[in-house]
Amino acid sequence: MLTVTGRFGNAQYDVFTDDEIAAVAAVQRLAPPGSTIISAAHPTPWRSEAYLEHRARTIDDMCGSDMSTARCGPLVYDYARHSPGGAVMLLTRSSEASLVVQGASSAGGFAELEKWLSVQDGVELAFSNVDARVYRVTP
Repeated sequence: MLTVTGRFGNAQYDVFTDDEIAAVAAVQRLAPPGSTIISAAHPTPWRSEAYLEHRARTIDDMCGSDMSTARCGPLVYDYARHSPGGAVMLLTRSSEASLVVQGASSAGGFAELEKWLSVQDGVELAFSNVDARVYRVTP
């Protein structure tokens, strides 16, 4: 019983939807040469190795245990703006679930961080569906 319960919790971020996979394909189309791909957390459904042509970071790695908008937002934004080719940020349902399940963020806290990032200069929503959003950040 414990194994089933434990795996169900992981399924929130280990199982990807078609919409999340479509967002990854959009990232690969939208990321210009020299840009950085920023994902919210490590469980990301990369289907090809094309993302290896870009630097890759996660918000989770950049911000660590303090995912507050006041601290984490400027770190992510400054990193994205100072990347030579700009950045493409991928925010998915599964990445958010990973951060919530692991206690790194709350659903409301992550939504607040995304809202703050989305209104910064040079940040534009480039792709969106039910389970994912992709933002382009110009240098």
